[in-house]
Amino acid sequence: MKTIGLDLGTSGCKGVLVSFPQGRILKTARRSYPLYAQGNRAEHDPEDWVRAATAVLRELGPADAIGMDGMMHSEACIGTKDRAILWCDGRSEAECAEINRKCGTDLLRRTVGNRAFAGFTLPHLLWRKKHGKSLGTAIALCKDYVRWRLTGELRHEISDASGTLAWHLSQGRWAVEVLRKVGINPNLFPPPCGSTEIVGHWKGIPVVGGAADNAAAAVGLGVVRRGQALASMGTSNVLLAVHDRPVVDPAMRVHTFAHAVPGKFLQLGCMLTGTRSFDWILKVVGESVKTAPIAPDSKGLLFAPYLVGERTPYADTEVRGMFAGLSPDHDKSHFVRAVLEGTAFALRDA
Repeated sequence: MKTIGLDLGTSGCKGVLVSFPQGRILKTARRSYPLYAQGNRAEHDPEDWVRAATAVLRELGPADAIGMDGMMHSEACIGTKDRAILWCDGRSEAECAEINRKCGTDLLRRTVGNRAFAGFTLPHLLWRKKHGKSLGTAIALCKDYVRWRLTGELRHEISDASGTLAWHLSQGRWAVEVLRKVGINPNLFPPPCGSTEIVGHWKGIPVVGGAADNAAAAVGLGVVRRGQALASMGTSNVLLAVHDRPVVDPAMRVHTFAHAVPGKFLQLGCMLTGTRSFDWILKVVGESVKTAPIAPDSKGLLFAPYLVGERTPYADTEVRGMFAGLSPDHDKSHFVRAVLEGTAFALRDA
């Protein structure tokens, strides 16, 4: 049996052809697409996702099944020509305040399990409405949009649905009580589906529901049972742990989402600036990954890694990074070291 896995990320679509039960990688492929970003704006053209995914599928060749994962919180409004607003977009701070005010902490905690954050889907939708944009006929997150375009079947997979701030975690349904309080039509959200449920076919090949990117990564690493955890570093850094029920932090400083594994849930901390901090400091000091000098200690130089705001545990897209403790003893090797330390300690903060 051969299967294709697609990962729809911030910079492009990556694909892998795998043979089972051996688990042997037979072929890989990748297609990039542009990110439209300026200031706190971050957008994609949804059709770029489709073009990239289709090209990768054709390059990888025939298979017996297709699955995919994608960026959480990054939605397209079907029936409009607007770009998709991504997880790292920070324009909807005012809408977050509106959601928190209209719904209240208690309602959010017992339904969606998360406080409003500017990168989530529901604040994006309110921002669109306030700026005179249509929400179209339906809302689809990244991988669900691509699956719809491939198969013609529009469904919303559960692990991704739980990251919209519109999914009732404990009852496994759309949180109509939250949506109505903020004035969003619940009918915009398509019927849910499971990660392994077959949702249509592409050229005769069955396509399953797939998963949100972090849930998919957890499955791939075998993090599927209560108490197991993982840390990952990329454009954003993530720390997550598995639970048997939707455990919600009383202050909602960390997120709670549905896992791709039925009946399992994730508590998740996300740092908006991950390896991007390292890329940035290398550009500043004029070094590469191979040549960068790294001091054995930072000599008291501290770095707050909030280049584009932060999610966990501060939930503030306006906060910004800084260096503190500068002295004449510091050279570029200490700055590189401080960036690495600051990024690691942000994970510890979560």
